[in-house]
Amino acid sequence: MDNIDIQIGERLKKTRYLLGFDKAVAFSEKLGLENQTYGRYEKGERGLPDKIKFQLHEMGVNISWLVTGQGDPFLNIPNKKIPIIEEIQNIIEETVEPKFEEMEAKLKSLEKQLKTDPEPTYGEEEAEDFRKVPYVRDIAAGPPIHQSADQSELLAIPAWLAKEGGRYYVASIRGTSMSEADIKDGDMVLIRCTDIPRNNGIQVVRYQGKSTLKRLRETEGKGWELLYEDGTSRVIQVDSTDYEVQGDFVIVLPKNAVRTIV
Repeated sequence: MDNIDIQIGERLKKTRYLLGFDKAVAFSEKLGLENQTYGRYEKGERGLPDKIKFQLHEMGVNISWLVTGQGDPFLNIPNKKIPIIEEIQNIIEETVEPKFEEMEAKLKSLEKQLKTDPEPTYGEEEAEDFRKVPYVRDIAAGPPIHQSADQSELLAIPAWLAKEGGRYYVASIRGTSMSEADIKDGDMVLIRCTDIPRNNGIQVVRYQGKSTLKRLRETEGKGWELLYEDGTSRVIQVDSTDYEVQGDFVIVLPKNAVRTIV
């Protein structure tokens, strides 16, 4: 059980309560999960899959906060036309002593407005909300390899994935040593720039002049080691004088979430 998964699990539990789900079983049904499986995510016994992160994003959850603990739990949604259900709730809240005939007239007016007003183009607005980040080819998920030094190529990713003010880059993964962490050969991953090592965090580490993506673990002697997560239990012992942390792993990016900038 990793500290980072426990921390994400605690924030997942907080998210559930903030969304109004007192019972975990109701929230697991909302996410299409078995209650036992969801319970493991909340306890930090298993890493939270990216598909669940994207479901939570659709519910307004700030995934950057969920993963790193930084920022606000929920996204700041731009003001748009008030949905019919929110307007109905406002009417109910404002009517301390309900006048049913007056309320019925208001509801009919709202229903008519809903039928005649054009649908807001949410998809088009969200599609424009992208952020440009550098693209780094061939980060090893295997033995460390030489990384491309050319970061002039840019890609566009959904802005909600990258916390404002932070520095990020997209990297393509080469190798299968992190397959049990759902990071596979050929995946595109989002990396948040940092030079601070995190115990049990998945990070990009430059070691002996080569870069690799591994889970970093502190040893009893205050040293560090790089862990394979492919079922082999292989470990790379790191010389503390010859390694450099280059970023935190944030998320595996779906293919349709990355755009090439021409």
